[in-house]
Amino acid sequence: MTGADIAVRMLERYGVRHIFGLPGDTSMALYDAFRRASSPEHIVTRDERSSAYMADAYAKVTGRPGVCEGPSGGGALYIIPGVAEADGSRVPLVCLTTDTPLTSDDRGSLTSLDQTGLFRPVTRFTARVLMPEKIPETLRRAFRHATAERQGASHVALPEDVLSRELDGHAAQQDLYAEAHHWAFPAHRGTPPATDLEQAVELLQNASRPVIFCGGGLHMSAAWDELRRFAEMTSLPVATTLNGKGAIDELGPLALGVVGGNGGKAASNEAVQAADLVLVIGSRLNSTSTAGGSIFGDNVRLIQVDLDPAQIGNNFPVELGLAGDARAVLAAFISLVEERSRRSGGSRGSRGNAESHRPWAGKCRTAVEEEVQSYGHYLAADGVPFTPHRVIRALEKALPADSVLVCDAGTPTPYVAAFYRPASAGRLFVAGRAHGSLGYAVPAAIGAKVGAPDRPVVALFGDGSFAMACGEMETISRRQLPVVLLSFRNGCFSWIKCLQQIYYGERYFGVDFGSDVDYCEVARAYGIRAIRPASGPELEEELARAAAADRPTFIEATVQCMTRATPPVSAWQRDAALAPEDRRRKSY
Repeated sequence: MTGADIAVRMLERYGVRHIFGLPGDTSMALYDAFRRASSPEHIVTRDERSSAYMADAYAKVTGRPGVCEGPSGGGALYIIPGVAEADGSRVPLVCLTTDTPLTSDDRGSLTSLDQTGLFRPVTRFTARVLMPEKIPETLRRAFRHATAERQGASHVALPEDVLSRELDGHAAQQDLYAEAHHWAFPAHRGTPPATDLEQAVELLQNASRPVIFCGGGLHMSAAWDELRRFAEMTSLPVATTLNGKGAIDELGPLALGVVGGNGGKAASNEAVQAADLVLVIGSRLNSTSTAGGSIFGDNVRLIQVDLDPAQIGNNFPVELGLAGDARAVLAAFISLVEERSRRSGGSRGSRGNAESHRPWAGKCRTAVEEEVQSYGHYLAADGVPFTPHRVIRALEKALPADSVLVCDAGTPTPYVAAFYRPASAGRLFVAGRAHGSLGYAVPAAIGAKVGAPDRPVVALFGDGSFAMACGEMETISRRQLPVVLLSFRNGCFSWIKCLQQIYYGERYFGVDFGSDVDYCEVARAYGIRAIRPASGPELEEELARAAAADRPTFIEATVQCMTRATPPVSAWQRDAALAPEDRRRKSY
């Protein structure tokens, strides 16, 4: 048994079903072990960055750590963006990189670099294994750190000679065990003290204008049912961050949709600003989620729930902090409200003050619906180039309720956030929000489809970001993954062009492609069916057909540049109305 065999068997012990990566010179022993093993299934990618993006999305839709691997040197360097994305989004990911032999240390050998120094700023744990006997315990640490309270990315460097060294099989078997509670995440569903939970329910019951504010941590906890039950029994309106989109059915009477700087509707943001108490669940309250810190009113009180105690009160002062798992905390809230109802015989006010909250929730929901209707012209426009709003409306009409939208930064994001309203709850929206990297959606859609093969998966991207990842169409074609690739083609880096329009006097530079590349023909060259719809109804028809197909489809929607009508980015909408000399770019 070799060190590589030990590594692969440890992955199997952890229930790893898929691993994404590609080989290099230092990977030979590891790949030989993959060939000998029946599990995990290895998926060859076309770029190390893509490997990590696939693992990131895979983790998001499965609730299990995503695993990727890459070779030394350039491979380790290339895989960093995806690892940083997962760690920044608190997504459990384990990255393995092979390394140059220990015997070549300090000799300037080809592809040699300090991998642990490289990965330390973008992981929760990084280690280089110096002997094969240490592989099992090092991988246990990697999975432990990835799935613990401070979830994120782990990294293990495996030198080539450590992987190829032979060990006594019987002795090695003794240490081949996994810690079962770190197979999935969160590994521990902690709950705060009972007195704190009771205080939180009391605060919510006595508030006049309470709002629930859900971030991506709600998805990481898979607390969708608990959120729905608690919101319904208390009549509390629910807003989400961009990462929290899908936490609740957005067509329901309590849904306010996305809030914040990127895709937050004015009515949704105003509801949160008017709240006297906000229950924050699984959000770090960063600049985007809080519209540059302006989302809360001056006298608001916050209750913040987070698995990581260090995040509580980090960006805003809190009335009450609850360090615990979102699902466990919401389940405790439900039990407390039900117990109060039993004790009082079901009298008014016993069920979380639902009756008094209902008019407030209805007022907020009505304002949101009226704002959506005010965009009716954009949502219904059928001419080409399409408005981005119309493409989103086509998605909403054509896709099954359990579809997963995988979104690149840039053009699609604010429109999906504001106008795509899922009719169910769950991990329905996947995006690289920690760093907003372009080139995320196509590889991430592969990871999402591998992790959720029975659900339609749609990648949304602009032509700028597509060019950064189009090589992964070969992976899609080779594996015949029935994903839908939807391009918002506008011939430019539209997000950046919008910044230049609003804040730099329309002095455009470096944003227009001026290219006539036929991306439909590019897709066909990869063996992928491609279509360019000429009307809104045709777009809806093709999306529905593609979502039901058993093979991949590329759909190019020619869209207007974002400069034609200011998108739902709160700072831009605010500043576009000012005289140019009064515009001062601030955080979203």
